[in-house]
Amino acid sequence: YQRRVRDTNEPMEPPPPKALLRGAHGLRLMNVIDNQPVTTATVPASEEALANAALSADGAMMAVPTPESVQVYQITPEGELELLQEIGVAGALAVQLSPSGSYLVAWSRYQPGQQNLCSFDVASGEVLSSVASRESPRDNWPVFFWSQDEQVCARVRTNEVQLNAGRPSNHPDARIRVENITACSLSPGRPPYRVATFTAPTKGLPAFVRMFVFDGLDQVDLDMEPSTQTSFFRAESCEFLWQANGKTVIARASCASDAQDKSYYGETQLYLLQADGKCTMQVPLDKDGPVHDVKWAPSGAEFIVLYGFMPGKCTLFGEKCRPKFEFGNVALNTAFWSPHGRFLALGGFGSLNGDVEFWDMKESKKIGACNSRYAVDCVWSPDSRHFGTAVTSPRRKTDFCFKIWSYHGLLEHEEETEEMYQLTWAPAARGVYEDRAASPGRPGGLNQTIDKPAQKYVPPSARGRGGEQNASRVRDALNSARGTDKSAAPHKVSHQPSAPLSKAALKNQKKREAKKRAAEAAQAEAVVNPAVAEEVLVVAEPEPAPAPVDPEVLKQKQIRNLQKKLRQITDLKDKQSNGAELIPDQIKKLEGEPALLEELEKLMR
Repeated sequence: YQRRVRDTNEPMEPPPPKALLRGAHGLRLMNVIDNQPVTTATVPASEEALANAALSADGAMMAVPTPESVQVYQITPEGELELLQEIGVAGALAVQLSPSGSYLVAWSRYQPGQQNLCSFDVASGEVLSSVASRESPRDNWPVFFWSQDEQVCARVRTNEVQLNAGRPSNHPDARIRVENITACSLSPGRPPYRVATFTAPTKGLPAFVRMFVFDGLDQVDLDMEPSTQTSFFRAESCEFLWQANGKTVIARASCASDAQDKSYYGETQLYLLQADGKCTMQVPLDKDGPVHDVKWAPSGAEFIVLYGFMPGKCTLFGEKCRPKFEFGNVALNTAFWSPHGRFLALGGFGSLNGDVEFWDMKESKKIGACNSRYAVDCVWSPDSRHFGTAVTSPRRKTDFCFKIWSYHGLLEHEEETEEMYQLTWAPAARGVYEDRAASPGRPGGLNQTIDKPAQKYVPPSARGRGGEQNASRVRDALNSARGTDKSAAPHKVSHQPSAPLSKAALKNQKKREAKKRAAEAAQAEAVVNPAVAEEVLVVAEPEPAPAPVDPEVLKQKQIRNLQKKLRQITDLKDKQSNGAELIPDQIKKLEGEPALLEELEKLMR
């Protein structure tokens, strides 16, 4: 093992971006020169669809599973592959490299009596830790988390987070006890280090997300208190999405079932937590439906969310979850930030038809579009100038191909291949490629010409008789009811100095908007259908006075209210007896107990 170190006297001309393609033919490494891929190396690779190659954070090292072992390569600036180490793990289905490539984690299929989840020192090939794991990497991967400087390594064990000083081991250097923990994550960025944990609901208790902060393992103890936490119900799993500097995390909590039975996608909640505890809140989403994707910008405090029933909404949020830009109602479900954060690709994949929109987020404008139907793997090149898409297995069984697009949607290369499993780009260290603005005057991709407005449809029976105006009013009302009117076009959100609306306020706002849209739709229908107009008038009439309430029912209601107030007073007394200090309002409530008892006694006679 001898890793090459780049000579600082070598010219600093950035190397060409490198694409990796894994399929039935093995793994190909390609330099993209003049917008065209040139194969520079080919090595054997596993034909298991899930056995993807893994790369280090700087793109200098790559681990490739094969049927016999896991091979670790160094990627040279010229695009060559140099074998550094061969780890004797046969049939590995998932591999992971630490940020600098010092350690390797490999998972193979579980066999009784076999420890199938192992970590290795890449330099020596030594086994550092090994456990038996029945969890599939499809459900839970990665299982080891490293800090960016590789000084801290974290993983979940029964009721605790185990921490090591960079080097994985079966014997932890520090532990944090978290009852019933199911997931954890370690923040990127510089120290202090931050560990986020998730505990699923159990025995009537809510789910908890907690964050622990420490400068070193010497500050960690078993009963360490979290710096911030939040709780909520209806969550079975949680994914942690970190801001680039590691100071803020978004917890994406998911439940397989929807409480209102509106979606078979289940239910998703987003919670934002700052490590210093100054902000802990639910991300406000103003449209019902699933959360399709959430992505942080590579730098800054902005993140994008695609959510809602189709056509969904796409919103860019800033600090404290304040909306900054609305992309309108779109049939898109995936977001991809370029590594420099200048360009953004919004795609509609899976059950959608593969449309991709390209945006320049420095200018907040759309610069291009393309269509890559059936695409599964989509990723930006490290120089932010190319966008790769590929049709891969096991999602698809036919039409295998990969395409390279420009940053504004022009097709640069298309190639049909044999069965393909993975397309990715080798990442690059920060500063290798400069952040370049969009070239002026270059045309974008599809849909960038000024389209002629579509001719509005008017029923034949209404043509030439003023029906055009009625049809236009009906169309506007229906678009408003569906949320597809002109207000749904992309636009910047005016900065509001006040705090975001609470969950209850958002719910009331949704009810008012839905009631307004329903009324507009009913009025529009009345324009063309007199019978409906009569129904609208009938509905608009004031309702008759309510029927008189049974005195006995009213009496029972008053008794229940008084009993509820007395239970609250009992709870306050218990707090006071335990030494808790009561506020003036609570003391006043205690003083009102005799009056409540007297009133209850009268009602009970």
